[in-house]
Amino acid sequence: MFTPNKIKQLESYETPFYYYDLDLLDQTLVDLASATDKHDFHVHYALKANVNSDILMRIHAAGLGADCVSGNEILHALKCGFSPKDDIKCFNCESIAEMEILNMLAAGVGKSAEIALRINPEVDAKTHKYITTGLQENKFGIHLSMLDAALSALKNLPNLKLVGIHMHIGSQVTDLEVFRRLALRANELQNRFEDKVITRQHLNLGG
Repeated sequence: MFTPNKIKQLESYETPFYYYDLDLLDQTLVDLASATDKHDFHVHYALKANVNSDILMRIHAAGLGADCVSGNEILHALKCGFSPKDDIKCFNCESIAEMEILNMLAAGVGKSAEIALRINPEVDAKTHKYITTGLQENKFGIHLSMLDAALSALKNLPNLKLVGIHMHIGSQVTDLEVFRRLALRANELQNRFEDKVITRQHLNLGG
């Protein structure tokens, strides 16, 4: 809460001005660790939300990983202390074309790239239509009808290693029932993978 004196102090700064309550951030990180550590979850912070170096270093110190969507975000995460081995788990691939390009790049440097398939779960996040990402009409992720084709393509991509499943249904989700339905869909997909004798190390339910 801003006191009159604090407001007067803030008015003296030039715009644009960004105020971060670091005490609140630290407490949020403590609360997050308390809620997730007992379930063996590993939380990754999305750099697209904020790339302030001081904030990122605080988040890294609290044990979170980095979620990046561009090469520059990866470079910035590394600069802020995030480890490529421990904090940036894998590439989230959302199309066969993307898998093929990544396989080619990995082969070019003699590496095996760990990937998670980003699957469109066809779950309505009940949020604004412009920030919904998990419906069939959305462009994001591999549609369920294309999943078998993506798994078949992996057989011919020797420099890729499938380690997980990723799903993202949108932002500003306010109804927890949505996540229950997403978890049920995740269970269905895990059964589908197990029927094909495909094992994964992690499940990423973003959004």
